[in-house]
Amino acid sequence: MGSASALVYVVDDDGRVREVLSALLRANGRNVQTFGSGREFLDTPRRNVVACPILGLRMPDTNGLEVQKLVNVDSRIPVIFVTGRGDVSSAVLAVKGGAVDFLTKHVDEDALTYAVDAALTRVRFVHKEAEDAAALQALYRSLTPREQEVFCRYSQVACSTSRWRESLALPNTLCRCIAVIS
Repeated sequence: MGSASALVYVVDDDGRVREVLSALLRANGRNVQTFGSGREFLDTPRRNVVACPILGLRMPDTNGLEVQKLVNVDSRIPVIFVTGRGDVSSAVLAVKGGAVDFLTKHVDEDALTYAVDAALTRVRFVHKEAEDAAALQALYRSLTPREQEVFCRYSQVACSTSRWRESLALPNTLCRCIAVIS
């Protein structure tokens, strides 16, 4: 999934901010969808695509931190905050909630581009990990009960010992998937 298939949501109650950010992102080859409020964003069905929202912190109906919290109920989408009046406690809450960055308005183009790239990279990684887990679960379900028992016993040993994991070149994501299955 390249940048052409990625989507950036710009959510801010200030129309000028939405226009400037979306123009800046489009000029950098991003697909953008804008929303005038947190509620509008939350009420709009989102496709299962590689995407990240850029949220205004202070919006009248549903502020950016509330939107982040509600979005994280379904999935951990990395968000970027843009605010005119950021404070340390809000920045800490945003980052603890999984925000990739916390930028001030009149944002630097390079800082915004870097934050969007980081967020989309994280989303791609999560999507890939979910696809790998689904494929592993499908393979596991195709095994006989005895094969499943043997698989679980040996994979747990292999994943629990770093020496085995390294010698077998088992990626950590595989071991997390195995832990879920068994």
